[in-house]
Amino acid sequence: DDVAFKADGANSRGGVNSGDTLGPDGLGTDHPLPPALQPTLPLSTAGVDNAAGPAVQPLCAEAYRFSCAADWLLADARRCSTTLEALEDCTFVMATTARPRGNMPLVTARAAAEMLAKEAKRGKVAILFGNERTGLTNDELAQAHAAVAIPTAGQGALCRKTLKYTGGTGPTSLNLSQAVGVLAYELFMAADALDAEENGTRQVSSGKIDLPASQLMTVGEKEMLKNELLAARRALDVLPGEATMEEGDEEEIGERYKAGEGEADNSGGEGNRSTAADDDLDSREDRGIERVLNSAPLARRDAAALFQLARRVKAVAGAASGGGESAAPTGLLDEVVLAAARELVTAAAAADTPTPTVRQARSHFRTRLGLSLTNREISRALRRAIEEHTNQ
Repeated sequence: DDVAFKADGANSRGGVNSGDTLGPDGLGTDHPLPPALQPTLPLSTAGVDNAAGPAVQPLCAEAYRFSCAADWLLADARRCSTTLEALEDCTFVMATTARPRGNMPLVTARAAAEMLAKEAKRGKVAILFGNERTGLTNDELAQAHAAVAIPTAGQGALCRKTLKYTGGTGPTSLNLSQAVGVLAYELFMAADALDAEENGTRQVSSGKIDLPASQLMTVGEKEMLKNELLAARRALDVLPGEATMEEGDEEEIGERYKAGEGEADNSGGEGNRSTAADDDLDSREDRGIERVLNSAPLARRDAAALFQLARRVKAVAGAASGGGESAAPTGLLDEVVLAAARELVTAAAAADTPTPTVRQARSHFRTRLGLSLTNREISRALRRAIEEHTNQ
């Protein structure tokens, strides 16, 4: 249980919404309520979304608004007229304070959380919070077994105020809701670490938050995604299946290009040399995609976009080629790349300059299309463009 005593306003009370996330199961208060917390809601709607809950004195609408999704914590809170009543069933009480108090042990928030997590194994524990302006009284502190302070780095010169608390750890007065949030977080982490120690399972206290295994892709699913991405990549090949213009071919075709002779033969050894290079490219891209997918655990929801992208590219490529078998495979980018290659060949012919080389064409394609093509793709496009030009 977290026990708050005499909160100054709705923000302090309703601001303790971290309790919903971090685990406290109760909130004790005393009467009378501060003006900002005076009831403004009818009893039937005291809990907002929990109207059927226990009949308790409602707080003002502002308190529930500040509590956000933790409004049930306010509606279910057990209100007590005295601190003793709120703590009567607790076996260990930790009181919040900004300075040492007598012979009572004073520890930091982290050490206090570890103590509370261990004591919770033996009985009910509580943290007693004081009023933001005056803190806890000596009588209230007398009911605690230990005290906790949250050290801060405040400096008088920086704050331009005289510090009320000048302990060795510096000023430690915090807004109530902030103090509750800090202690609730530390208590959550301490309980998580204790549970991990007892059960031997890796928890968030280890410093790493892992996705549930059910949300991660399996090896089989990654292999399927890799194949989809490779198929989409192959659908974007330029002039697939055609021969590549090798160094010897470039000179030969250049001579034909200048002489205006007919189309060169594409069925010779060039296709075999190109096939070996294409196989090597396929292998390198296969390994590259595999390394990316295996570099870290991949969530299924993140992979969904990659699956959709790959399958849509394949669908568009299939529609562009008619969806049927063809003696001459057609790539999705063939026409735009060939158009750029034709521009280059036509400009060279008009200027009576040598046949464009692969290196010259690469710069043209990047400027014209914003694409980085492989040497083989550029060579195929140039060969086709030159042959079309000599046949005109």
